Amino acid sequence: PVNTAAVATNLIGICNARRGQHELQQALECALKALELLESRRPRDEKSIATTLATMANIYHEQGNHEQALDVGQEA
Repeated sequence: PVNTAAVATNLIGICNARRGQHELQQALECALKALELLESRRPRDEKSIATTLATMANIYHEQGNHEQALDVGQEA
């Protein structure tokens, strides 16, 4: 069986590396994949989901997509 928590953690690590290199679209794609994995887990890890959403909100903000950043930030 696949350890989805570990995969999600690794995806967030890649996300942060991409973000550090200002590869924001690639960072966002990694964060979205991580979020999908985290949301599929039972029981849900609400803290990890919220942290991932906050990361995504920051990326949207850095992209200049302030409305999306606000929406995702409020969801976190």
